[in-house]
Amino acid sequence: MEVALGISVEHFPYHRLEKHSVITKQRRSGDMMRQHNPTQFAEAYGDDPAAATRLSVLRTAAAIGCEKNPPT
Repeated sequence: MEVALGISVEHFPYHRLEKHSVITKQRRSGDMMRQHNPTQFAEAYGDDPAAATRLSVLRTAAAIGCEKNPPT
């Protein structure tokens, strides 16, 4: 799903070995300054990093769907 929708998954903090959260967003060429991307979400790992990653990807995919098909 991530590849089909152009979703990037980044584990945070970037420059430390110990990660504590995940950030997902749809890659967009028009947002080079990273000022605003309504598809960006972050989730703390808690006890399960894989579950946090799945939840963040799901939230990003839902935001992409809402942009393509706005609720009426």
